[in-house]
Amino acid sequence: MTDRLTPNPHSPYADADPNHRHVISGSSFFGNPTPGGLIPTACECLAVVPEEPLRDAYEDATLPAGLCPDCVTVMQGGDVPARPVANCRECESLTAHDGLCALCRQEKHDAWWPTRGEQPGGDPLAYGPTGIPCGCGKDAHSNLVPCQPDPAGEQPAVDPRPYTDADLRAEAARQLSAHGPGITPEQSYSAMLDAHIASLRDEDSGPTWSQALSAPELNAPADAVHAPIKGAADVADWGVRLGADELTPSNEHVITINAGVRPFARIHFAFAPGMDEEMRTALVKGVGGTIDDALAEVDEEDVDEPGDSDSDVFDLISDIASRLRDATDSGEYHAVGLIYDLAMSRTTCAEARAELADIEFGHV
Repeated sequence: MTDRLTPNPHSPYADADPNHRHVISGSSFFGNPTPGGLIPTACECLAVVPEEPLRDAYEDATLPAGLCPDCVTVMQGGDVPARPVANCRECESLTAHDGLCALCRQEKHDAWWPTRGEQPGGDPLAYGPTGIPCGCGKDAHSNLVPCQPDPAGEQPAVDPRPYTDADLRAEAARQLSAHGPGITPEQSYSAMLDAHIASLRDEDSGPTWSQALSAPELNAPADAVHAPIKGAADVADWGVRLGADELTPSNEHVITINAGVRPFARIHFAFAPGMDEEMRTALVKGVGGTIDDALAEVDEEDVDEPGDSDSDVFDLISDIASRLRDATDSGEYHAVGLIYDLAMSRTTCAEARAELADIEFGHV
């Protein structure tokens, strides 16, 4: 297979190199990615899944031209290039995705994708030939910030919504505190009508949701407000204990530990009212440094201990699944047993490979 691949489809929220086709992480065992979805790539960026059927790529095969060099490096056992880490400007979690974390990018992409054909004169959030002119001279890119000022003086388009994603989260928090997690979508809609939009509020003045939006326009933000309320964690006991200790929660001091594109742990801080900002910052940095040291020690222990790596296990599971897909005889049941034993750590990769070699599959 030597034909040149076209780049992944454009999205203003993709941060993968727009000039190459990217290798999508995963295997057929976990199902095919949905065309148009924004998902992680082998080079640990985000790219849009193309409409045409995906093709398998193997490190020992002849790869087609047009693939992302970083993705190919990773496939061949190399490391992902280091990228700067910063807080997401939407949710404040740490991210290496150019100031907008993967989850926020995916949420914004999912909302933008159905309307992509309605953008007159190019996507207003993209820069380059297909969008707003940018002085960088590169092809269209989608890092949401121009490389340098537009030489023509044209300014990036402003979000037409009178509210931000942070306003949606603030309203959800207000409703959860006032009404609890049992509030219905209809009640949530009603509760928004006379509530002020947080980012536009000045003391007791500023537009309410019903003043800024018509009834039909209010449906989308009302749904976005109610969704996180349904899945909100019950932290009432924590709140009572903080109150008993006279500690005040802080929204500015948070430590998030990520696993890939999703957080797997988050630490929130509460302080005594008299603690100054310098001491608060020092405390948070001290806790963060201790966590970094502990995680580094765990990584070193993992390197020293022999055993099957996660990549070895999932590579073998992918191999079994690809054979199982067309199997029509009893061999598939033996293969299912191998998958189960691997998932439950009841066998090693070496033992499973030996058994797999002895299985005969029937094919249609």
